[in-house]
Amino acid sequence: MSSSVERQVLPTNVKPTHYDLWLKPDLDAFVYDGRVQITLQGVEASKVITLNTNELKIHSATLNVGDASQAALDISYDTDKTRASLTFDQGVPVGAQAILDIKFEGILNNQMVGFYRSSYKDEEGNTKYLATTQFEPTDARRAFPCWDEPSLKATFDITLVAPKEMQALSNMNVIADEAYGEEGTLKQVRFATTPKMSTYLVAFVVGPFDYIEAMTSGEHNGHPIQVRVYAPPGTAEQGRLALNVAVKALEYFAKVFGEPYPLPKMDMVAISEFESGAMENWGLVTYRTIYLLFDEKNSSVQFKKSTAYVVCHELAHQWFGNLVTMQWWNELYLNEAFATWVGWLAVDHIYPEWDIWTSFVNDDMPRALKLDSLRSSHPIEVDVADASEIHQIFDAISYDKGASVIRMLSSWLGVDTFLAGVRRYIQRHKWENASSDNLWTALSEEAGLDVSKFMTLWTKHVGYPVLTVQEGESNIDITQSRYLSTGDVNAQDEKTTWWVPLHLKTSDGQVQPLVLTDDHQSFSLPADGLYKLNAEQTALYRVLYPPSAISRLAGEIRKPDHGLLSSTADRVGLISDVGSLMVSGEQSTASFLDLVQAFEHEQQYFVWSQLASHMASLVSTWYEQPKEVRDQLLKVRSNLFGPLADRLGWEVQATDDDLTNLLRTLALSNAGVSKHEATVAEAKRRFWAYLDGEHEAIHPNLRSCVFNIVLNEFEGDELTRAWDAVLAIYQDESLPTDQRLVALASLGAASDPVLVQRCLAMAMDEVQVRAQDVIYIFSTLGDNSKARDALWDYFVQNFDALHSKFGQNISMFSLIVRSAIRGYASLDRVTSIQQFFVGKDTKEYARALDQALESVQVRAKWVQRDADPVRQYLASA
Repeated sequence: MSSSVERQVLPTNVKPTHYDLWLKPDLDAFVYDGRVQITLQGVEASKVITLNTNELKIHSATLNVGDASQAALDISYDTDKTRASLTFDQGVPVGAQAILDIKFEGILNNQMVGFYRSSYKDEEGNTKYLATTQFEPTDARRAFPCWDEPSLKATFDITLVAPKEMQALSNMNVIADEAYGEEGTLKQVRFATTPKMSTYLVAFVVGPFDYIEAMTSGEHNGHPIQVRVYAPPGTAEQGRLALNVAVKALEYFAKVFGEPYPLPKMDMVAISEFESGAMENWGLVTYRTIYLLFDEKNSSVQFKKSTAYVVCHELAHQWFGNLVTMQWWNELYLNEAFATWVGWLAVDHIYPEWDIWTSFVNDDMPRALKLDSLRSSHPIEVDVADASEIHQIFDAISYDKGASVIRMLSSWLGVDTFLAGVRRYIQRHKWENASSDNLWTALSEEAGLDVSKFMTLWTKHVGYPVLTVQEGESNIDITQSRYLSTGDVNAQDEKTTWWVPLHLKTSDGQVQPLVLTDDHQSFSLPADGLYKLNAEQTALYRVLYPPSAISRLAGEIRKPDHGLLSSTADRVGLISDVGSLMVSGEQSTASFLDLVQAFEHEQQYFVWSQLASHMASLVSTWYEQPKEVRDQLLKVRSNLFGPLADRLGWEVQATDDDLTNLLRTLALSNAGVSKHEATVAEAKRRFWAYLDGEHEAIHPNLRSCVFNIVLNEFEGDELTRAWDAVLAIYQDESLPTDQRLVALASLGAASDPVLVQRCLAMAMDEVQVRAQDVIYIFSTLGDNSKARDALWDYFVQNFDALHSKFGQNISMFSLIVRSAIRGYASLDRVTSIQQFFVGKDTKEYARALDQALESVQVRAKWVQRDADPVRQYLASA
């Protein structure tokens, strides 16, 4: 781990307080002219001024102090540290104010970072371009020379020169829009001065958009806020869901945080090429199209939930991240973990019928627990020195583990107490930068206890515990140790004794607020022997129950009301624990398969989703086992999901709620890929009917399910015909984005070698697949056991080309690395992959590579340990 003294930060001899930025992008030549006038405060007498630039050409730099003007004597670049140093004759005196005037030129790159170009098709089908930004964490320096560190907040005046027919947007509202130049084709748009803010939150967009708008009530914001969704022409109405959610979320957050939204407007823009899900730029949030636009008629229900959540997450940042900002990127989780937790809090407020916190237990917590079960994980709070390291911590630890720890704390303190502490924190630090210690102090003052003592154990230490339970006559003995999915914990791993809320639930429905503070403690056992730890799964740990306890809990599951496990979250949590502990070897795979049978009459979507996840992991990991074993595993899954699929059927009813629709899709998908005959036959029938023009044959919720089933089942010419048909659906730009991407992802489900190669060829063809969407191909092929080797061979043979194309976008390239590796399950494969990377500079994607390799080791050890017992279990079942 890097220490703080190694951080690549700028000299502190001057401090920026204001930027006046002018930009004139050329959307044909993909360059832009720029001028920035930066107001500086002299901290030390300085003749050399160093600031951040990356791929910018500085034409001139002038320093104005009072009436005196100095041209730079020298301009030198440090490309490794993305800096430029400007040398002046006199410089800036101590305490003086100066204006640094820089004229420069930049590139509208195609890497989805900095100030970049994004393509779209006009009404005639011609490829055109718009200009947009993505600055987090360290790419504002790609757009304009600046002090690109989160603690160096300043105000900004921004002016854009744009084609007169296009929208020009920035963080603030427009204050002037006037003709520019003599040709009459351009306009110059000036925006109001921003509040004091970090450079990574600055944003500007120039492009052709339609918009829809609404206003907040003003009840909690002091005055109504104008909210708009901007989208490509003809698609703005698909932003209606996001617009409605945004209005409600802004009002909710103003109330919850006790602070009005401070800007006069909130614009949300759909960008056709966008690397991440969305970016919380203050007042101008940019989104990948799939997370902002939702077609009520033609989009599937799973995207409704993701749209609502992403909007709430980004708007939560307007307070937590934008108004109060972390000091440095080691506390990224302060932004992302909190926005994740409070984003779900807002979705729960807006859509209480979605059972959001059980969804969190089913989806978010397992992502955190899975990644943090690796030795190659990292603490929530991890120091990072430079841009390559910063990019690599935008992961499930910073987001999902951080949010899970916040949920654990808020559940322990009580949500009302927790939010009161947050309000105290925001009021104390608004407009400034703050640290996690500042947050713990505010929470401690509100709660009347030392929150820091508890939270530091969880944020500054890697990993989490597994609690091993032993039962006596009247007591349970609980021992905590670090959980590793490799199952080989040693003394060096045992560095933390966590403070663990036990939340012991008994058969009378009571939850005892017990806490485990030592490595080993004893607690009273209920008289009837029935108990469950971690009620509602609000705390971050695994529980290893003895077989007798598992048997009793399985008996509870079989009851009509599920008895002690009446909470859906508790059933999900039990499956998650037992399913993960079979991977690490602390419980057998046979025990998990036994437990699965207890859920025969389960009704809840999230429980089935958790079962499906662990069954998919088992089937995927066992892909090199004998065919009869693989077939028997598919039969187990078919016997589980087939009856559920038969009961729910294919027809989506108007009275079905969202969770029922999700359950139907899950059941049919799992039954179909497990070769459940009735499901496969009906999927094939509906597929051909759909292609014949009977579009109602496949409800939008079920298209991914059907495409995957048929491409997995068809062979020969029939498969090729079906694959071409799904490809045509992806290429149909009249369809909603989510439906097109469903088709793209499905293409990798085919096992025919020719079709796999066609998939791979598409990955490097920007005409066919946008760079942001390549991961849909790689991910699906990596999950396809019959395409895995072809994907790896392609990755090896095209490594230089892939790195050249995606290397500037560290997050994207890291995802490609993971997809090419993670599906394997042999130690020999680990060795060969390691050999491939010998001699390569892996610094920028080291975490992704290490985690993917360790995941393969986990799978390999699981198979080595349990292959024979599973074979014997299946043979006797």
